[in-house]
Amino acid sequence: MWPDRRLLDLFKTEFPIVLAPMAGAMDADLVIAAAQGGALGSLPCALALGGEGARADQHRSPARRGADQS
Repeated sequence: MWPDRRLLDLFKTEFPIVLAPMAGAMDADLVIAAAQGGALGSLPCALALGGEGARADQHRSPARRGADQS
């Protein structure tokens, strides 16, 4: 068990693992898989997706992993 749960509780994750955003090498599917595994996923918004792509993936991710979107 991780001794300090503040970060885990803040991000509602199971493990203290953050998926680094990798422009050009990943999409929302990897973010969803990381979240389903208990980690914190990150979308590569700055270079790879642009504004519209980032918004589309942001809205797709919670729905695909079964979480609420609030």
